[in-house]
Amino acid sequence: MPAAERIKVALLLPLTGASADLGRAMLDAATLALFEIGDETLEILPRDSGATAETAATAAAAALRDGARLLLGPVFAATVAAVAPVARQAGVNVIGFSTDRAVAGGGVYLIGFLPDQEVERIVGFARRSGLTRFAALAPDNAYGHTVVAAYESAVQRQQRVRVAIGFYPIDGDARAERQRLTAVVRQVVGFDRRRAQGAQDATETVPDVTFDAMLIADGGARLRAVAPFLNFYDVDTKRVRLLGTSQWEGSDLRTEPALHGGWYAGPLPPVPGGFEARYQAAYGAPANRLAALAYDAVAIAAVLAAGAQGADFSAQAITAANGFSGASGIFRFRPDGLAERNLAVLEVGAEGVRVVDPPPPSFDALAN
Repeated sequence: MPAAERIKVALLLPLTGASADLGRAMLDAATLALFEIGDETLEILPRDSGATAETAATAAAAALRDGARLLLGPVFAATVAAVAPVARQAGVNVIGFSTDRAVAGGGVYLIGFLPDQEVERIVGFARRSGLTRFAALAPDNAYGHTVVAAYESAVQRQQRVRVAIGFYPIDGDARAERQRLTAVVRQVVGFDRRRAQGAQDATETVPDVTFDAMLIADGGARLRAVAPFLNFYDVDTKRVRLLGTSQWEGSDLRTEPALHGGWYAGPLPPVPGGFEARYQAAYGAPANRLAALAYDAVAIAAVLAAGAQGADFSAQAITAANGFSGASGIFRFRPDGLAERNLAVLEVGAEGVRVVDPPPPSFDALAN
């Protein structure tokens, strides 16, 4: 199709610098979506957002001059914030990949998974399962504090008791981190107090902890490192339900017995022939979470570009009540720019994960 007749959508990704590998993986996923869902009318304009707010704003301005009618990306909060006024001045909406709600709104829609929704989902399921007293361990970083704030709020709304919260350091010194992690876990589970109580009662056993659910707001290697400390300090993880967010996803949890029986909120596991399998077949590497979001963003652009009345990237179209079906389940954008998702609750086992509470099939079902 002649260039003048194409519907152009910009894709702003970090294609150089420290995050280039991430940007390239997302570009691969976006390309897959374009070939699977787009048609000849849709043209994706990949642009390097770089590593700074300035480079991202420059990339956005260049894409708009080239005729972009919708901006997908960038990835990081600072770059999304820099792109927003450039897009707003041009009257163009943005679907960004950040999870920082502070940059949403005013024509910026965030497609990422939001920790507070995941926390609300897992705490609600835990309440319905009869759990009443909640504790938490989290990394001492922005993500950890965001999750814990949401957790405390959700526990209060669910009329449950918050028992103890602990933040452990992640400063890059493995030995120092381990020592301080030990101290934090020991304090949160009340090990010294419980041991003293056991001695006072003239028993050789350490009494049970005062909580029946504990959130570990982490993933990957750190999650697998934190969990064994609970057993070490006499927390019976067969009696205390461990809870998590979608950070648990893809962490090979079956290798850590302390996590078996834990629940976390996230998308349904990959299915044969699904996005993950198609990405692996196309590129010979597994897809990460942000790659799936890039696929979904281009899929949204393709759907909106093919509207019955022509391409429509307006706020009304983007925030359609029925939402969209993506690689990680159904979702929709709220008027405040945040994505609302229907999440599953999954349980960790020795053979992998299984769904213990599927996501509602629609937003109407979620409301009911």
